[in-house]
Amino acid sequence: MQGIRFFDAHVAVGPRKIHAWGQSGSPGEVLARLRECGIEEALVYHTASVEHHPAVGNAKVLEEVRDFPGARPVWAMLPFTTKELGDRDAVSREMKDNKVAAVLVYPSEHVYSGAEWCCGDLYGMLESMRMPVFTRFAPADFSWGELGTLLSDHPLLPVVLRNVNYQIDRSAYRMLERFDNLRIETARYLVFSGIEEIVRLFGPGRLVFGSETPLLSPGAAVTPILSASISREDKERIAGGNLRELVAGIRYEA
Repeated sequence: MQGIRFFDAHVAVGPRKIHAWGQSGSPGEVLARLRECGIEEALVYHTASVEHHPAVGNAKVLEEVRDFPGARPVWAMLPFTTKELGDRDAVSREMKDNKVAAVLVYPSEHVYSGAEWCCGDLYGMLESMRMPVFTRFAPADFSWGELGTLLSDHPLLPVVLRNVNYQIDRSAYRMLERFDNLRIETARYLVFSGIEEIVRLFGPGRLVFGSETPLLSPGAAVTPILSASISREDKERIAGGNLRELVAGIRYEA
């Protein structure tokens, strides 16, 4: 469908610990694949941010996306307890200086508790900045109860849930009903008529397009949005409008 501008919330560059055949972590190749599928903008993180150490990957992604218009850097976060990324003031200043457009909060991957007692000051900073936070649907990261506590304690923090599956609706619908700051990434949301139902029940603003390139195919990610039985206006919001709104709402001065 011509004219729909996609803004991808889930793109990685860099080598992985386990390399799958046919996948490339080269920024040029990854972003070229996106453009082939009509995706001109993307939030990009470096695999080292998740699989090695956030400080390493966060620095690398700045280098990798510098020469690619439309690519915005994403950083992985850690609690301030050990100050591996610096204290609150240093982290917020560096995010502003580098125009970081979203963050990853992956407690299980980085071996810390995502609970308020451990990360409350981090969440408070991100909430004041209105910084989009991406986390994963996984019991080791956040249970439904823990996710509900996070959303309740920080109602102005935009949280996007990724790595979802076709079984989430009975719990996810209640979360969407209760918490306006929750959104779902579409990359793995492969529910029959799932996009249509969420739009019908909660409006198009609760879905954010993501492809999970290069692990998954950007073409396969675009197709469910374009073929969904919803209005063109709703498709445009899911494809990129919602994410652009989140990024535009960041308050670097907070």
